[in-house]
Amino acid sequence: MSTRSNIIIKDNSCKVYLYRHSDGYPEGAGVDLKKFLEKHEYDKWSGSQLATDLIRFHEPTDYGFKVEDYYPYELTNGIHGDIEYLYVINLIDNTLKCYDVTGFDNPEEDIIKSENLIDIP
Repeated sequence: MSTRSNIIIKDNSCKVYLYRHSDGYPEGAGVDLKKFLEKHEYDKWSGSQLATDLIRFHEPTDYGFKVEDYYPYELTNGIHGDIEYLYVINLIDNTLKCYDVTGFDNPEEDIIKSENLIDIP
């Protein structure tokens, strides 16, 4: 079964939601996001600019098909009900946080308030 996750990228004027269907755990998506942010001066980007670049960004990996055809992140309109992890990239304070949301049926505000933070390797 796939490990699903959502990513929220927020700045002063917007909040962008992304979805990742597989490898959403901290050792997968978390490491990808850390590497991505290390390559960018993301504090100078808007949330939508960063999301657009993240959707196009991917590390070469063997998924059993052409890597060029694999884009792990997609735009979505909110938090999915079947995710295990929620990542929040906050461009206001330049942070990346990962939340374990297993068992949560609550809105994102409750998840973020929960402080169920997970370390990203």
